Amino acid sequence: MNCRVIENQTLKPEWDYMFNLLVAYKKREGHSNVPQMHVEHGRNLGNWTIRQRQTKKRGSLIGGLDKERVARLDEIDFVWDMAADQWETNFQLLIKYHEREGHFNVPRLFVEKDGSKLGGWLDKQRQAKKRGSLDIKREVRLDKLGITWDVFTVQWEGSYQLLIAFYEREGHCNVPKRHAEDGFKLGSWIIRQR
Repeated sequence: MNCRVIENQTLKPEWDYMFNLLVAYKKREGHSNVPQMHVEHGRNLGNWTIRQRQTKKRGSLIGGLDKERVARLDEIDFVWDMAADQWETNFQLLIKYHEREGHFNVPRLFVEKDGSKLGGWLDKQRQAKKRGSLDIKREVRLDKLGITWDVFTVQWEGSYQLLIAFYEREGHCNVPKRHAEDGFKLGSWIIRQR
């Protein structure tokens, strides 16, 4: 037992040094989500933050992560669950996208100005729901926004409605190959359906 105490005392200055690097990083960057390979003053701060998360998750004192250190990290709003934090960030980006664009139909390859792959994220949520692996709380939150889960069916229905409008106006469904209806390439769509 004395060995463990001595070990923790030996690690304390090192932990404090890394913690201070993290505080400086957060002050400069505005967050504590240090990239895994990020080096600060010659020290891999990214790996250190990962070890703090892993040690806390195990609930072990290995590495010296005790209640005091957890509290110190909590004081600077350290993110313990990066995946949950990233999900929430993307959810908020989706709301902003809707405010800006007026809809939630984010193209699959759409990337926000900050580099966030919002379209890919939303596609992953749809795929997870389809597989039955999307967390129910997250599914409910997305449902409340009015997310379209089956994009292809909705797109097909929209295209079909344009065909009906064409038929009612023209009296036939022989849509020319290059014809566009409300900016949609209806002629190309008809060819794909055949």
